[in-house]
Amino acid sequence: MKILLIEDEPELPATVRDAVLKLYPGKKIKEAARITRASGQTLYEVEIGRKDVLFDAEGKGVR
Repeated sequence: MKILLIEDEPELPATVRDAVLKLYPGKKIKEAARITRASGQTLYEVEIGRKDVLFDAEGKGVR
């Protein structure tokens, strides 16, 4: 069984914060969550406006 661990309201890494500011200038981050996949990969889900966007720890968008 695969389990995801979600931690709400993390401190975003600078790489993720910078990517959000670059891709969505003038928009504010409403909410963020750190997601750890069963594989150990850490992702960050960022709510910008009405949109949820996923980034890896290096600030690259994830689909």
